[in-house]
Amino acid sequence: MVVNVLQEIVDRLSESLRRAVAVDDPDLRLMVCSSHFDDADDARLNALLTREATAGQKAHVAACGVHKWRGAAVIPADPAVGLAYDRWCVPLRSRFETLGYLWITLPDGEPPTAQAQELVVEFCETLEHILFRHVHDVKAIDEEIESALLGLLDPVPAGRESAARELHDLGMFNRVRAFVAFAVAVPEDWAPWGGTSPQDILAFALWRALPTLMTDAYSFAPTVPESFALIGYRNTPPRDELQAIAAGVARELHAYDARFAEHSFVGVGAPVDALQDSVHSYEQALVAIGIGRAEQSRVTVWQDHPVAAALATYLAPRPEPHLVPTQFARLSGMGADTLAFLRAHLAHAGNATDTAAALGVHRATIYARVRKLQEVTGLDLDDGRTRLAVHAWLTVSHP
Repeated sequence: MVVNVLQEIVDRLSESLRRAVAVDDPDLRLMVCSSHFDDADDARLNALLTREATAGQKAHVAACGVHKWRGAAVIPADPAVGLAYDRWCVPLRSRFETLGYLWITLPDGEPPTAQAQELVVEFCETLEHILFRHVHDVKAIDEEIESALLGLLDPVPAGRESAARELHDLGMFNRVRAFVAFAVAVPEDWAPWGGTSPQDILAFALWRALPTLMTDAYSFAPTVPESFALIGYRNTPPRDELQAIAAGVARELHAYDARFAEHSFVGVGAPVDALQDSVHSYEQALVAIGIGRAEQSRVTVWQDHPVAAALATYLAPRPEPHLVPTQFARLSGMGADTLAFLRAHLAHAGNATDTAAALGVHRATIYARVRKLQEVTGLDLDDGRTRLAVHAWLTVSHP
């Protein structure tokens, strides 16, 4: 699995740079390499055949002092040991050790541009995260990450803050500033392929659906009855990107087992700005799953269903503020006069003539006020379900 991920990262970087890229372990044994661009010299061909550098090549690299480097630099060509071209070398390190080396072939002798070097740094951060987990007992680290991720669902704020710190200490979510939760519900007895667990299939489906390879910016924890996946972004992601990821997860599940995928649902919460607030996004995703089940929609984005989400929230025993859709939250800022008008309008089932008579104003005034309310809140007060949800909001928030 780790080799497949490394290979995809190297291939993407190579295509972006239009140069051959390879990753060696700390002993200069080849781990993965990209395709070449007519720049495969004897050193690269030997590595492809034997997976290891020759003694002469190792001596040349050692003489350049690579083991002491803290950043990228050029390894000069040495035809005597098969290096026909210069290499741009980036040591891959954790805080504790060397994890390997990234090599970029320079057939023209020119190092990558400043913009290309920024791209290389970003890819190397991902490589370092993957290699660190690979070296240090991936299973044990994954269990720690999963435990801390579930800690983000702690009902006590102090517990969530502690879990967020633990995730940061484990190298997770340190490069991102926005967080989105996905909830995935599958039949509990789902075990396609003669026994593969739903958790393993869901984790793989999520990995396949993600557009990014920042493996330290997403995590997954199997919870019952809905699994919890969290994705971090450097900036607030557009709604269409979230929809695409959720649809990708549903598509991957269908590819594995169409029968059980028919009873699977994916819900997407809204972005939050703090890791410890991810529970808010997750609870929104759970509401989205409930909406999806009712409407038989495999993928549901919470933000797309303000009326259904509001009804689910306000009809609950204890409405939570973070589950209130934005459109309804805007109502909270309305003055007493506006709320009184809204209550009267709803009492007359949205009939402008009856509302005007009750308030002693012209019908045109009612139309104007309704239009203004709709513009400010984004709610369609001509829709019966919307009026029902607003009435529930008034009953709970302003009894």
